[in-house]
Amino acid sequence: MRHRLTGSPLALLVLPVLMLGPSPSLAGWTDGNGQPVPDTPHMRSAGDFGAHLVFTENLAQFREVWNVSVTPPRLPEVQQVRRGGTISGMVIFYGCKAAADKQCNLFAEFSVTLPDGKRVSAGGTSLWTIAPVADQLMLGDASLDLGFGANDMPGVYRVDVTVIDRVSGVRMPLSRSFTLD
Repeated sequence: MRHRLTGSPLALLVLPVLMLGPSPSLAGWTDGNGQPVPDTPHMRSAGDFGAHLVFTENLAQFREVWNVSVTPPRLPEVQQVRRGGTISGMVIFYGCKAAADKQCNLFAEFSVTLPDGKRVSAGGTSLWTIAPVADQLMLGDASLDLGFGANDMPGVYRVDVTVIDRVSGVRMPLSRSFTLD
């Protein structure tokens, strides 16, 4: 398994909250009917702040669809990858707190747990450093990109990310698993 933390050079567009599956409210994530959705290991909220860890096998396509959608996007998520393939973990979030300069400061610390239980640090990176947009979901600027070769062990891998809002001090742990065939 080879891994790489990447940051997007683009200033990403944001979508209105009601345009993507679960939508945030001040009390946490809600479904399309406004009903609360309980926290899961990969989608949590704390007050006005929420984050969701998603996987895709085509990072460029995911970002392109995210950036150009004006209607509810159909974003390609996966939970399985084959040897020779790649999978990328990204964070969708809302409600980061602005500092005195009106900018957010989100940071992400990534790690991967292998099928044999060994945990590997994948490093940390800036996730978002521009102004928040009220009532909008945003796609973080960074991703964890994992590639798999013929010698990588098959089984269940788990990606853990701690999203840190450096302005409010909130630390939000997220985790999600995928299978390598």
